[in-house]
Amino acid sequence: MMFYYGHVAVVYVNKLRVAGYIAEGVDEYLEQIMETGVDEMSWDDLSKNEMEWPPLRDVTEYRRKVYNLVRKIILEGDISFPIKMEDPSWSIVMGFEHERIHLETSSVLIRELPAYLVTVRRLSLSFSLSLSLSLFCQFHHLLFSFPSTVPP
Repeated sequence: MMFYYGHVAVVYVNKLRVAGYIAEGVDEYLEQIMETGVDEMSWDDLSKNEMEWPPLRDVTEYRRKVYNLVRKIILEGDISFPIKMEDPSWSIVMGFEHERIHLETSSVLIRELPAYLVTVRRLSLSFSLSLSLSLFCQFHHLLFSFPSTVPP
């Protein structure tokens, strides 16, 4: 589960790099180990199950840094609407969708765990919800605070 918790934030960072919003990553080590998921057809990827994962607090802090980075781009960046696939801001939309997919995947994995292993931790709102949900709410507000370009 630690992989999925950090992976989505890593995807945001990688997409923001490719889009030109940032020049370098936030944490090279976490971005290396959480960039690519396990592919059941790839023998090399199975070794990830035997590695020692970083502490929860480190991954939570990484997510917090990425959240603040993406939030700043949403609120202060030069974003034009409608967003097209060739626009740099498409990277943010891709992050939203990528996290949605992993929320579905994680929910299945959590349901398969014994109940005594599933605990609820009290985290700040932006982290008890997904990164994307809280960012999307800000993005949505930004989107609908622009004057309409569609004639009445």
